Amino acid sequence: MLGRAGLTTLLLSLTWLASSSLAQSKEAPPSPTPIPKFVSRSSLVLIPTVVTDHSGAHIAGLTKDDFGVLENGHTQKIAVFEEVKTEPGKIRRVEPTDAGFTNAVAPEAKSQRLTLIVLDTLNTRFQDQVRARRELLKFVDETLQPNEPVALMTISSNGLRLMNDFTTDPQVLAAAVKKVRGQPSAAERSEADRADLDQAMEFQQRIGRGPTSQNQIADNLEGFTSGAYDRFEQMQQQQAAETTLRALREIAESFSGVPGRKTLIWATGGAPFVADDPSSFSFRNVDLLPLYEAAWNALNESQVSVYPLDMGGLFNPGFVSPRFGRAVRYRRFVDSVSNLENFAKMTGGRLCEFKLNLSGCYNETQKDASEYYVIGYYADTAKGKTGWRKLEVTVPGKKVDVHARTSYHVRPKPPDPKKSEREDMDTAILSPTDFSSVPILVRWTGRAVEGDKIKLSFRFNVAAAGITIDSENNNRMSLAFGAFAKTSKGIAGDFVKELEGNLAADMAQQIGVHGVVYDGAISVPPGKYTVRFIVRDNLSGRVGTVSVPVGAAQIPVPKG
Repeated sequence: MLGRAGLTTLLLSLTWLASSSLAQSKEAPPSPTPIPKFVSRSSLVLIPTVVTDHSGAHIAGLTKDDFGVLENGHTQKIAVFEEVKTEPGKIRRVEPTDAGFTNAVAPEAKSQRLTLIVLDTLNTRFQDQVRARRELLKFVDETLQPNEPVALMTISSNGLRLMNDFTTDPQVLAAAVKKVRGQPSAAERSEADRADLDQAMEFQQRIGRGPTSQNQIADNLEGFTSGAYDRFEQMQQQQAAETTLRALREIAESFSGVPGRKTLIWATGGAPFVADDPSSFSFRNVDLLPLYEAAWNALNESQVSVYPLDMGGLFNPGFVSPRFGRAVRYRRFVDSVSNLENFAKMTGGRLCEFKLNLSGCYNETQKDASEYYVIGYYADTAKGKTGWRKLEVTVPGKKVDVHARTSYHVRPKPPDPKKSEREDMDTAILSPTDFSSVPILVRWTGRAVEGDKIKLSFRFNVAAAGITIDSENNNRMSLAFGAFAKTSKGIAGDFVKELEGNLAADMAQQIGVHGVVYDGAISVPPGKYTVRFIVRDNLSGRVGTVSVPVGAAQIPVPKG
């Protein structure tokens, strides 16, 4: 961490760089759509809102005065209002240039529809996965329009995997679908563990000697097995919840830099947690609550509306299996249809009522995504209730149906900010997709041999839109920078630095317009790597990353 004198000297340099070169040179990041950042202690809450008549047709031409917004029952003053009509079009990651590498995502249309389809093999039974894959191929062949951008991802026991980034080519998407491989769900693995324990218990009973010893063994093993069942089930549920939450956050972070409402069709057998109950995330000594809060914040800020497609249907939440003269109730994960429906409402989406009909679900999402309103107000998130705050959007005096998210989550101040920072860095390192909340551009600035390693120098350019300056705390700014050279065997080299402190008024103004330039270097052995560059705005928790495949010995040394 920099001392106050070092920070002042560095910021003077940064301010000069920002004003003299960053605003004009070709290495500046492309002008992104501004990302809402804190204004004093207030946070802008944006609510994409779909308004239709009872037949499902969009109601156009409404004004700000037609709407009412309630937070926890209290009327809010609408500060942002826009009617959005979206268009189809291609969307792509910005390609590297001589200026450097960026995490910018470029939509072809100004207001563009985006659809993400996620096939959840972690929480969906194997038999249902087969049908889901078949349904997905049918959808691509019969329903998907060639000009509509769709991305395909999977959630498995190994986490999130990007099968294909946004494409408007149905054939490309179909090829990606065929690469999806099924696996036993978390529930099925838990049941397999139980079966193994049952076999062990039966074997131990058979080797008992005499009626007394046999009964004693049976009684002892009954107690052991009952506890082991609970431990196995809790472990499987914990792992499923953690993996699912990480995946949802990574999806939202990946496309948060793209403006507007995004549609996520989640083909799943159920959520392994209760959507609106933070208290359900206490697994003995494992606390998943920070991960739960981070996932919901990312979904809210990225304006992701989730449309769960129920792949499991209604079923008995448990069954009774007689074992050794007693009934053992096998509890199942929380994957009821009502929980998925609640999850959808909380994000402004809807539960797809067409069981195993992806085409019907997709058509419903496209109607909602084609025309909607964006309503925003400023909320004081530093005071008052943390956790869930209820939202209600109304159109008084009109007979219409309103679909908007019913709540948003306010994260309490982390008890250990540095731990929270490390966890976010770890998530950013491991994610299969780059995060776009903080717009950044990185370029190589030098290469030098140092003994048996190669020193690679680089420069971060952080756009002003991704930087929070806390005007009520002496213009405080706090950024964390990281660079990690990744191989299949792990991390081959790393760079982690922080830039934080209070800014003079003129410095705050310069950085608020031009952003920040920051230099760094990483030492690695010769070889090929993927270097993931990371910037975290510590005051908001937003993260930006860009990944650069590179052969260390082949990095050119820029001239000048």
